[in-house]
Amino acid sequence: MTVAPPAASTAHAQELVGTLRRDAADQPLAAGVLLVAERLVDGAIVARTVTGLRGTFRMRVTGDRLVVRALRIGLAPVVLDTAQLSAGESRDLSRTLPEAPADVAAPLACP
Repeated sequence: MTVAPPAASTAHAQELVGTLRRDAADQPLAAGVLLVAERLVDGAIVARTVTGLRGTFRMRVTGDRLVVRALRIGLAPVVLDTAQLSAGESRDLSRTLPEAPADVAAPLACP
């Protein structure tokens, strides 16, 4: 996975905003949910951020076609959106995240 260089100009930057909540009890998540925006064409990470104490986030992104994922330790990744934003566009990705455990493969046996 490669990290893309920042956009040359932020005058008309696109941004993703929102609040992530727990599936159970519909309460805002605590700090620490990692959000990653990757270009679909090559998988390069173009932006990342972490939710605040109330589950809120704001992330500037490029105008490329992107997939945005929420990542939490011990839980399955969640695709929030696959999108391509226009210059200056802001999109709300507020969601309630499922509490699905990560699918961890069985450990390999050592010879």
